[in-house]
Amino acid sequence: MRENVLIVLSSLAVNNGVASCTMNYYKSVIEKGYHVDFLVLKKVHSEREEAVEKAGSNIYVLPETEKVISKAKNNFLKKLIKENGYSIVHVNIPYHNGTAVLKAAKSSRVSVRIYHVHCPKREDSIKTKLKSDIYTPCCVNNATDYLSCSHLAARSLFGKKKYHVLHNAIDAKKFEFDEDKRYKLRNAYGLDNAFVVGAVCRIDKLKNPFFLIDTFGEIKKRERSAKLVWLGSGDLDEQVKQYAKEKGLMSDCVFLGSRTDVNDWYSAMDILLFPSTLEGLGMVLIEAQVSGLMCYTSKNVSEETDLTGLVHFADLSEGAPKWAETILKQAKNYRRISRIKEVTEAGYNIDSLRDDLGSIYDMCLNRRMVR
Repeated sequence: MRENVLIVLSSLAVNNGVASCTMNYYKSVIEKGYHVDFLVLKKVHSEREEAVEKAGSNIYVLPETEKVISKAKNNFLKKLIKENGYSIVHVNIPYHNGTAVLKAAKSSRVSVRIYHVHCPKREDSIKTKLKSDIYTPCCVNNATDYLSCSHLAARSLFGKKKYHVLHNAIDAKKFEFDEDKRYKLRNAYGLDNAFVVGAVCRIDKLKNPFFLIDTFGEIKKRERSAKLVWLGSGDLDEQVKQYAKEKGLMSDCVFLGSRTDVNDWYSAMDILLFPSTLEGLGMVLIEAQVSGLMCYTSKNVSEETDLTGLVHFADLSEGAPKWAETILKQAKNYRRISRIKEVTEAGYNIDSLRDDLGSIYDMCLNRRMVR
């Protein structure tokens, strides 16, 4: 009998990292005989949504996502689960919405309820710490099985619960260094003779965007050819651009917004700057390493990301000048080569991992049946 799965995500946006990870496993899960539907917090009308609907999956939108307690939300979830007969509910969202889905699944007697975390416990503000303290135990207690992108995130949120690490595997071939793409992009954007500092991330608080601008400013003081290319957008778009303008850096910054050609841009960059204050893993760093790109990140990012020796960790308290000095000392004479072999051997190439999520579903269902 075919088993029905409901995967819960914030969205199926092309630039959503969790959705990207999920989609890398999606085809294999379907080929194993599972029917997969998606429950999202919002529809974004992306190519990814079109692809899953074409493959036979349904996309549902969770109502009243901002309300912590909602009778309409609870009734919607119970009806959705009952009508579709899901035997697996795979939740990739935290806090009150994650709690609502897992509680509804439990009350509806869904046999496998997976809580999948992609970030360690957030304590960057009183509000996020309070939300995590309240809702993380609720999510954990209403789940039957636990997945994480890294050991760091799992230990932070699951305590002593047994869990599985599902690598955020990528299609590594897409990210190999390409000299031709490097030349074409740099030429098209007037970067031929530039030292290109790359940023690939949302422009929001957790990505530490103002520190990133400060660090680029310090690099620019020491290396006149430096240019910043930023792929990504977010809540702080206008504030960060204004900050760059106030520091006299705007003419040396290229803000490209959300892009579908990020893989090509890694080849065009000379270093990747990723001073995040909190990350479950940091998939950007995995992708960049395939391209042989030297990466500079904060010690708040899991050391599990360093697969090749190209990821350099620094304390944010060292300040932007020290970061800039280290970057230029190490990166100026670096010889670029593709590192797909190391990334594959470390277990992050989807070519060798594509069956992993389906196998986890099999294992979880078999364990429930035994009980």
